[in-house]
Amino acid sequence: MTQRRRASWHHGCVKPEPTIRHIATVERQIGDSVLIVVPGSQNVRVLGPTAAVVWRGLDTACDRDWLVAMLGQVYPDIFVEDRTRTVREILEILESDGLVSLG
Repeated sequence: MTQRRRASWHHGCVKPEPTIRHIATVERQIGDSVLIVVPGSQNVRVLGPTAAVVWRGLDTACDRDWLVAMLGQVYPDIFVEDRTRTVREILEILESDGLVSLG
């Protein structure tokens, strides 16, 4: 049986086995956005409010389905198809910058 962990701030979502996690890097919260230093460069990635929510969700390893469900808790009026597409797009950007490890 898979051990599940409960996220403390995610409105009762239960996290499955870890598959995605952001890497440790320099970051700074500014309002609803997050500034992140891209590893191995002097570039900075600015994450808007939705991407910042996904980034915070990656503080602990999780999977895409969990991130989609977590966004549903934050943005309950957004259709699941739109949340799924948004998570996919955000993860692709973060992966291209070397900011996440996708399993």
